[in-house]
Amino acid sequence: RVLEVKISQLMGEQPQIWRDQKLGGNDVYDDKIVQEFKSARLMVSILSPRYIKSEWCRRELNEFHESASEQEGIKVGDKSRIIKVVKTPFDSGEAMSLLPKLFEGLLGFEFYETDPASGRTVEFDEAFGPRAKQNYFSRIYDLATEIAGILKNMQSGSAQTQTEPLVKTGKTVYLAAVTSDIQGGREKLVRELSDRGHHVLPDRPLPTSGLEFTEAVR
Repeated sequence: RVLEVKISQLMGEQPQIWRDQKLGGNDVYDDKIVQEFKSARLMVSILSPRYIKSEWCRRELNEFHESASEQEGIKVGDKSRIIKVVKTPFDSGEAMSLLPKLFEGLLGFEFYETDPASGRTVEFDEAFGPRAKQNYFSRIYDLATEIAGILKNMQSGSAQTQTEPLVKTGKTVYLAAVTSDIQGGREKLVRELSDRGHHVLPDRPLPTSGLEFTEAVR
């Protein structure tokens, strides 16, 4: 509901959001779901340990990936039509063995933070207090901005292939990684720079090994 309102504000029109309500293991995977994928512009996958282990959820993801690849392509410029939202941390090694290869190159939107003192994960839910609630709405705005930008590019006919990236009108800014206690401030900077037409790097996950990491940063 909140996402729909935010996208409406940014797009100037009401988006049509479809959500598969049948997530039970006893339901039959029917053709209606496949047909919805053929008309969908974007897919938002809300990842959690339960999602990763769900054959139904993984099938939906792979069906959309296949459908998008066969039609307009899975990317709009340098943006993916599959958007990764992480609700709860999960085993990335297990996930990457089950999800499309594309996911390895997506930064995604994390709806949680890790307490640096205790190491405890706190999801962005108002039940965890006003700070978590504020973080939730900030991240929803980030997600809506990403979605609206991709939809506008697709509607205007300016969608290009991965080898023809969209032209950036501003500067390119490398914004260094930070510790979790000030991650919110970094994300605010990313939001403000992006809103002003700048390209913020890194725009994808960086390798963990030394040599590969150094080369990616360069």
